[in-house]
Amino acid sequence: MPKRIAPNERPYSPVQEALARDVLTRHRDRPDAAPGLAVVEIPAEREEEAPVPGPRAEAVEAPPAPVSFPAPPPAGAEAQPAPRTAKKRDLTREKRMLLTREEERELDRLIEEISDELGVRVKVSNVMRASVTLLFNVREELAKQCRRAQFSKRPRNSEPTEIANFEENLARLFDSAVRNTRHRD
Repeated sequence: MPKRIAPNERPYSPVQEALARDVLTRHRDRPDAAPGLAVVEIPAEREEEAPVPGPRAEAVEAPPAPVSFPAPPPAGAEAQPAPRTAKKRDLTREKRMLLTREEERELDRLIEEISDELGVRVKVSNVMRASVTLLFNVREELAKQCRRAQFSKRPRNSEPTEIANFEENLARLFDSAVRNTRHRD
């Protein structure tokens, strides 16, 4: 049910029209933008555009640094093959897993190292989806490795040591499949 607001209170709006207009005009007027790139800066909200604090107001993070996107080719330029882009995905399904405290710490450290090396924020979900994509990419070799493997059965959840061994053997299978897959150009 919608909440009522006081007559002198503005309703909360995450994107103000003036802010959007300001961002759009600013990126077109940037003379210092690199050729082939359009730079879009997301300015900090102005005081008069800030949402009025109230029960529906949420904390707002500091704006991110400028983001660069490829600019459209100039009119009359030769058509070049479009870069491979991912299809729009409806991420509606959820898969969960349990970790030990140590595994969680190690995973968080790994994510932080990846983020630091790339210079961009990376989330656990990004790494997990990339890992799943990697498995999809090596599917044929993985099937060969699985046919050669000697797994009798999956251990019960009540046997944590056996589960850890089982998962370590799966990791070796995955590693072997990745190493033995020929790189496609």
